[in-house]
Amino acid sequence: MRSRAVIALVALLALGCSPELDWRELKSAEGGFSALMPARPRHEVRKLSGAPAVVMHLWSARAAKSVFGVGYADYPAVDLRILDSTRDALVKNIGGRVVEERPLVQIGLAGSEFTAEGGSMFLKARLLVSGARLYQLVILGERGALAAVDIELFLSSFQPLRSDNASG
Repeated sequence: MRSRAVIALVALLALGCSPELDWRELKSAEGGFSALMPARPRHEVRKLSGAPAVVMHLWSARAAKSVFGVGYADYPAVDLRILDSTRDALVKNIGGRVVEERPLVQIGLAGSEFTAEGGSMFLKARLLVSGARLYQLVILGERGALAAVDIELFLSSFQPLRSDNASG
């Protein structure tokens, strides 16, 4: 409960940073997570290329000349190769290159964070592992379109749901 209050407070503070962003909580009981989105998200489900048995569940929202996405995919097993191939696929989508990368642990989940640039495009992502599930949090937009506080608010808002709190 305390973490939700902190997220709500941070979200209220961030509202003053960019009037284009209308932060709202997204909860996925099936995905077992909650995150803040800057606009009403759209949900899609698709099979991943090169991985016929793997399905990606993705919620995305457009705001401030950017696309924010949070999603998950369940693999037979998650290892460094999947983190690397996911990073490479995301970077390839913008014809870019990784300019910064670091390992991280967020809310007890290990993963990595990276920044990529391609032309005028900027991509910031966190990949987090929970068992055989890979979570992705991605922002793609024009360089300079977002304040650093909005980027961090989105990326750090991700929280796993406890099964007794899961809804919607």
